[in-house]
Amino acid sequence: MSKVQQLSAAAVQLADRCGGVLPANSTLRKELPVLLSDDQANELYKKGMQHLEIYGYLNSLSAAQAGVRGHGVLNRALWLLLPKHHHFMHMLEDARTSKINPSWYTLLCAESYIGQMGRLNVLAVTLGYLSTAVLAYLAFGPTLTGFLPTNLQDVHTGDGFILSLNVLLIVNTIALGAIYIQAGFNMVEDIIEGLTSRSFLFRFLSLRIPWVASATFIAVALPFFGDLAGLSGAIGFTPMTFVLPFLLWERSEYGARLTSSDIAMDAILGISFATMGVAAFAGALYLVIRDSSTYQFFS
Repeated sequence: MSKVQQLSAAAVQLADRCGGVLPANSTLRKELPVLLSDDQANELYKKGMQHLEIYGYLNSLSAAQAGVRGHGVLNRALWLLLPKHHHFMHMLEDARTSKINPSWYTLLCAESYIGQMGRLNVLAVTLGYLSTAVLAYLAFGPTLTGFLPTNLQDVHTGDGFILSLNVLLIVNTIALGAIYIQAGFNMVEDIIEGLTSRSFLFRFLSLRIPWVASATFIAVALPFFGDLAGLSGAIGFTPMTFVLPFLLWERSEYGARLTSSDIAMDAILGISFATMGVAAFAGALYLVIRDSSTYQFFS
């Protein structure tokens, strides 16, 4: 028997372990002899699942990093964007001239307070995302999809729970996008000549609505959108959030005050997160290639 036939026979048995994709009366099944014992087939199946599970773990890291970046940036993005709006500048001017309570001025300008809240925010969100990723993989293994409610529906979770979960996800996504995407809107409006001088309604209809509609269509059309989110988390959010800040901090005026132990700790953290980003990129890229080869739009 040729090597091709041997491999084909092994594939039939492994397919049975995955749910049986070949009918019992198929010609291929009848012609190919049984070359593997049940123990051998189970061992090969476990190795295949472990191989897929490793990539799934790595992809979940990058997806979690993407989520942490999106949520952790909210207060920072808001603080950076507010000075661009004249309402905020008027508020600061009124505070400076004592037209409003001076405590408001102190709060608005309290960068240390903003920094402390930012660190607490990132810590809470990081723990939430990582614990969800770990628990989800412990529960569903390599069958975990990019959208957790899909797996929960498969295990006959109550309809009320699934509905409330989807509502909370929608609210979370709207709140996240409404603030986080403002930086992109402002950047594009600054690039397009003459657009910033137009009314907000014009910019809203000509740029922002088409932008959001296009992104929503792509997210709905591609069933492996979760894999793409993981890929963007690995190549974009990971270095921008967990690696680049260490480099920028050491090259700032504050970096000159760092001790040798501080620099060593920054280097350890930067290298660790960079390594995690490379591993997450490998897992996300593998799943994108695998899922994109068999996908159907809106499936």
